[in-house]
Amino acid sequence: MTKEEKAVADLAKRGYSLEIVERINGGINSQVLKAKTGEQTDKYFIIKIYPNPDKEAVDRFEREKIFLEHGKSQGINNIPTIEEADVQKHWILMSYLEGLKPLKLEKNDYKQIAGFIAKLNDNKGKKANFVKAKECLDSPLELIENLRRRVNKLLMAPDSPKTNVDAKKWLRKIITPEIEELTKKKMENMLHSRHWKQESIKKIISPSDVGIHNTIKRYNKLYFVDFEYAGTDDMSKLAADWLLQPNHVFSRTEERNFIEVLKIEMEGRCDEYWTQRLEDIKGLIRIKWCLIMLNKMNTNSLKERQLDNAIKYHKQTKGL
Repeated sequence: MTKEEKAVADLAKRGYSLEIVERINGGINSQVLKAKTGEQTDKYFIIKIYPNPDKEAVDRFEREKIFLEHGKSQGINNIPTIEEADVQKHWILMSYLEGLKPLKLEKNDYKQIAGFIAKLNDNKGKKANFVKAKECLDSPLELIENLRRRVNKLLMAPDSPKTNVDAKKWLRKIITPEIEELTKKKMENMLHSRHWKQESIKKIISPSDVGIHNTIKRYNKLYFVDFEYAGTDDMSKLAADWLLQPNHVFSRTEERNFIEVLKIEMEGRCDEYWTQRLEDIKGLIRIKWCLIMLNKMNTNSLKERQLDNAIKYHKQTKGL
């Protein structure tokens, strides 16, 4: 039996007679299935099956489960709810959210995003069960080393197809020098500034993998999905990821509006220095997204269009 068949069979034993009606693209290596009951009045669910049961699978399963349980305890109603879960077999049955993927974000959406983050971090919320978010920002040095490791891994990818060769040339000519230039330009300030002192930083609960790609909209209300990388993180990194996520890059005006809303909603829920750290890391986060867009190099499957998109994104975001 496949993992999908086993999950459906397990759910049948728990009283859920489900039929798979759609296979939805989910996180890397996770299966996301839309299912319905066999009743006359169809009720829809999402079955999410995490990767093979190793350390990484447990990590993703636990992160999402803890996040959804925390969201429910905070009274958040624009995320899925857990109906059933299997800790050993690493699947979750969750409610299905009706709606469509938005093509762009409106000004009204900024307040909904900020409100969602704020509610996650209400004082009544407890961070005890949360581990660090994937690639949590602990220091500027760690972020720079992360970028260097990413570049080195991509440069070690095979020289086939030709797009890999072209991508490597671009990485060597443009991206590697830019990382070193930003390091030289920013590092002295980052190492000695008060806003980077550990006592100045108050971590928040973060969904982590944020952006328009992980939202659903219905009747002008935003819903949020996919929390496999959730955990505690720096508010500056969460904001930077929203601002620079390639599926919807904020303009300067949009950025100012979004940050103002975040500052209002997050007052008292995070430290006061996060906007200063944001200015320090934006250029580095921009490069991180460029490198993520080239991940297919590692599986010899980078398309010319994907390389073009990374180069175009890099040019589009210069100076933001």
